[in-house]
Amino acid sequence: MYYRSAADGFGYDVIGMVYFTSDLHFGHSGIIAMQNRPFSDVEEMNRDLLRNCNSYVHKNDTVYILGDVCHHLPMDRVNDLIGRMNGKKILIRRNHDKKYDVGVDANQFCPVSVNQVLDFFKGQQ
Repeated sequence: MYYRSAADGFGYDVIGMVYFTSDLHFGHSGIIAMQNRPFSDVEEMNRDLLRNCNSYVHKNDTVYILGDVCHHLPMDRVNDLIGRMNGKKILIRRNHDKKYDVGVDANQFCPVSVNQVLDFFKGQQ
């Protein structure tokens, strides 16, 4: 899902496209079987998810990650994967993201709260 916009409603300038994604679960080997993902192992899943995201999202685009970006990964690996994703990234944290609050490189994300998102969409009605 995407749209063009001059501003995203949260005070961030948007130059390119705006994309939304969620539940990437980088590093979560169990998600392959639980969700019947078509990967033989977690490394293949991480590589293909990153490649697929980057084939759509470019440097000047904005991508909202609606939670569960990683699971069961060391912090340096989390920061490496997120750093290799194209675009300006805005993370809305969910249950699998909470333990990364301290260690995730904050420079890789633009801060936004769930309340800001709800307020934005209330104004769209």
